[in-house]
Amino acid sequence: MIGRRTIDVKEVPLAEVKEILEMPSDIEAGFEQTKTLDYSKKVAKLEKDKAYELIDELMAAVAKINRAKAVKLADLMPKTAEEVAPLFAKETFALTEDETAKIIEIVGKYAKA
Repeated sequence: MIGRRTIDVKEVPLAEVKEILEMPSDIEAGFEQTKTLDYSKKVAKLEKDKAYELIDELMAAVAKINRAKAVKLADLMPKTAEEVAPLFAKETFALTEDETAKIIEIVGKYAKA
């Protein structure tokens, strides 16, 4: 285990996870860190800066989106409403078609960049 106590808890995109795990360290990476680094290299679709821009834009455009959902949307980069819906399935609210379309539009801008 790398740390003994929790200093801060914050959702971060896979791009930042990858960056953190790639930092040089005197401590040898354990099994979990190695697997997480491999996963983040394969799955992260945006660079860290672009991911944070996308997260901020999603949270500003759709009031129902909290930071955790915005990070998940930035990691998954959904292209259709069917890909967005499962992320909000357990919520007490439902996204409108306009909100879903706005999410897809914003994510689409970053997917092309």
